[in-house]
Order: sequence, then C-alpha cells, then structure tokens
Amino acid sequence: MEPRPLPLDEELKHLFTKTLVQDDMVDLALVGDSYDYLASLPRPIYNEMVTKGLQIRMYPPNQRVVTICHESRDKSFKLLRNDWAAIVKESGFEVGDKIACWACCHDLGGNFSLLIEKVPSDIECGR
Repeated sequence: MEPRPLPLDEELKHLFTKTLVQDDMVDLALVGDSYDYLASLPRPIYNEMVTKGLQIRMYPPNQRVVTICHESRDKSFKLLRNDWAAIVKESGFEVGDKIACWACCHDLGGNFSLLIEKVPSDIECGR
C-alpha cells in the first residue's frame, strides 16, 4: 500500500517513508528522494540551504517554520535539531512510528513546504 497524503491545493512529491528509530527522535535526516529533490531546486534556494540553512514551513503542527541544513560530510539534508525536537514533541511521534514526508510545491520558483504525517504500519518504507 502506497502512502496517500491529505488533499492539498499544491503539487505533492513523496520524498520518503520510514519507521522512526531512537536516533530519529533527536536528528531527522531527510532520506529517500529528498536529496535529489532538494538538489534540483533553483540554485539560489539550494545555495542558501547549503551555506546557512533554508527556513521553510512544515506541516503539521501549526505550520511551524523549520530550517533545512546541508550535512557536507555525508551529503545529506537534515532538519535543524531544535526544530525537529519541537515537531516530535508536538506531534507525539515515538520510536516505531511510521512517517511519510512530502514536499508541497507552491510554485515553479522553488517555494515549498514539507508535510510529515504518521502513516499506518502496513505502508511500505523506502522511497
């Protein structure tokens, strides 16, 4: 069974589905198709993400503003620890929960938000 997000007016791109492990409670790496998606954003947006971090909105909860940072040592993107810790607390995520992450594209200029939702355990993990 493929994950299905709540309907939104924006274009959605599934980035990953994963089961949360203990390390994810502190630090969430954006895995799956996240790197390719984020690396394909317009250069000014990508450069901001790599140099100082890019602030975007994340749903849920309450349209929280989070910062995506580039980890150069392992060529990945992560959410700033404090931002993710607040989302874990507010959303009630726990080790063993399965989540899906979506990019919500607002326009062709590269503006986007992330949507992270808890999904049923029978949904496959991976890309």
